[in-house]
Amino acid sequence: MITGMTTDMATTKDILIRIEQDVDDQLFRQKNSGQKENQSMIRFQSILLLSAAITALIFTSCGADGNYTGREYMPDMAHSQAFEPYHEARKMTSFNGDTLPIFNGNHTHFKPVANTVPRGYMPYHLTDTPEGYEQSKALRNPYNGEQERLLAASIAAAKSGNKEKAKAAKSAYDNFLADAKEDYTTYCAVCHAGNGKGEGSIVKSGAYPTPRSYFDDDRLQLFEGQMFHSMHHGKNLMGSYSSQLSKEERWKVISYIRDMQAEHIAAANAKEFGGKPADYKNQALSAVINANTYTPGQPLGKLASLVDPNLEAVTFTKSALDAFADSAPKKGETIALNNVFFKSGSFDLRTESYIELDKLVSLMGRSKDMKIEVSGHTDSDGNPAANLKLSQNRAKAVYNYLSSQKVPQERMIFKGYGETKPVGDNSTDAGKAKNRRTEFKVL
Repeated sequence: MITGMTTDMATTKDILIRIEQDVDDQLFRQKNSGQKENQSMIRFQSILLLSAAITALIFTSCGADGNYTGREYMPDMAHSQAFEPYHEARKMTSFNGDTLPIFNGNHTHFKPVANTVPRGYMPYHLTDTPEGYEQSKALRNPYNGEQERLLAASIAAAKSGNKEKAKAAKSAYDNFLADAKEDYTTYCAVCHAGNGKGEGSIVKSGAYPTPRSYFDDDRLQLFEGQMFHSMHHGKNLMGSYSSQLSKEERWKVISYIRDMQAEHIAAANAKEFGGKPADYKNQALSAVINANTYTPGQPLGKLASLVDPNLEAVTFTKSALDAFADSAPKKGETIALNNVFFKSGSFDLRTESYIELDKLVSLMGRSKDMKIEVSGHTDSDGNPAANLKLSQNRAKAVYNYLSSQKVPQERMIFKGYGETKPVGDNSTDAGKAKNRRTEFKVL
């Protein structure tokens, strides 16, 4: 197949002349020898040769040259038509003749600016050392609360006898884990297998030794922060997955692994103590999430009570911290922490808050001189003194989390204002929701 030829006009003309002369000579010899039956074959071969030559003539000067990628009318993988990134390229136009955008210097791409990170990038603060691995025990999966709530709601709906409600609740839990299951299947199952027992395809091939089962006793007691740390940095034969999976995706994969472990524990308890696995799965999930308090083989009935299936779902809104991905707020500026959540009437910090607070941890890490006051606020419902105490305890809970993430305590203070600084109308539900807030002020 002829593609992208650079044959010039003179060479093509010579080829045509030689073909014509060769055909005439063969026909003359066949005619004199009386072998007329081969003349049709000769003519057919000459047509093919002439067609090839004409094709070469048509495609004259269509080949790749320098920065020009050429054209391929009959692609045969002779050469790549791709533009080389970060290099100069010819001026490109669209089909209607408009000039397509090119960077300065006719570059199709520019390399990232040195010493910069993508907007929204969240660095991981613990080093790949034994000390960093030990410190990772303090990390908490921000999706724990949502996973526990959805599972509890699913099991409660299944017991209610309402098939439509049960189906919808189960679908909500399955959807929560759907992306995580896909990521696990793509990146983890090749070693750990789809069932988590460590018999993945590359293990069966003999290329790698069998990894530990997720259901070994010490794996059931492994802190989720240690799992995250290992996925980020890699551990033993497992490489890092920080470039393949975002921070949120890694936590979601851990949620999926925790679900498999909960299934395992629930099935073992049902076999040992009777009943169905679903009767134990709520407690089983709480057990593996709080791995440091769980002893393998411990009857789940002795653990904490079920998660409240009516626990209010959280709604994430745009984080005000996203505006400071490459800058810092000014002194005196107050920033709302829009995605910090507490259990109703309590100062128990919900795990969904960690996503927002980790952004503040990152900001404090970049802005070494910044000092802040963390403040808590309530609406006007209830006793003012109780509201003041609740707001202070909530501010302290945020302060404690930041401190656990190695933000120096001398750069922070916390204070509760109760209902004294409303930003909304306390006579409406919407106004009350605005007043129940956590903020920080740059000092």
